[in-house]
Amino acid sequence: RLQDGSEEAYESCRAEYREGVEYMSEMLLAGLLAELEVTGLAESTAVVFLSDHGESWGERIPDKQELKGIYHLHGATLYDEIIRVPLIVSAPGRAAPCVVDTQVSSVDVVPTLLQLAGLPGVDCDGVSLLARAAGEADGEPVFSFTTDRGSLSQAAIRQPPWKLIRHLGEAEDRDEAYRLDLDPGELESRAGEAPVD
Repeated sequence: RLQDGSEEAYESCRAEYREGVEYMSEMLLAGLLAELEVTGLAESTAVVFLSDHGESWGERIPDKQELKGIYHLHGATLYDEIIRVPLIVSAPGRAAPCVVDTQVSSVDVVPTLLQLAGLPGVDCDGVSLLARAAGEADGEPVFSFTTDRGSLSQAAIRQPPWKLIRHLGEAEDRDEAYRLDLDPGELESRAGEAPVD
């Protein structure tokens, strides 16, 4: 429906998506949390809430006829509307409420859960969010990759204030670079200004 480029089609797709998200969060997640309360497990259970991807609505594709289904809404690019997702950890009695101010990644979930389970010595990627919350670990660069029909098509490194996106597999590799503090919408590439190290 987004291919026709109309505001009505855009709003219809967003409404359907919103209904799906509300069902997941207000029915399924709420039901799980209620069941933890009923069974008496709420105070001894860690719950992690995160998304696998963000969502685009084709804003970056001027010709809406080029939209190729849902893939182009959340799988084809590495802009922040796709890769920045919610990440909430609840661990009553084991983690005080706080906001981690440094950049984190979904790979930080496993070391966080291992630490909450009392197994902090297990070797794995990522850094526990508990360590980040305590100021024991700085934000690290986050790497992202995407494919197009099975072939690696883009790679990105996000280390605020910069983010670099490299387009792969084209006639020649093409870079985009954004100063996230000055251009959070990633609208003006500054590839010539990006630091190289």
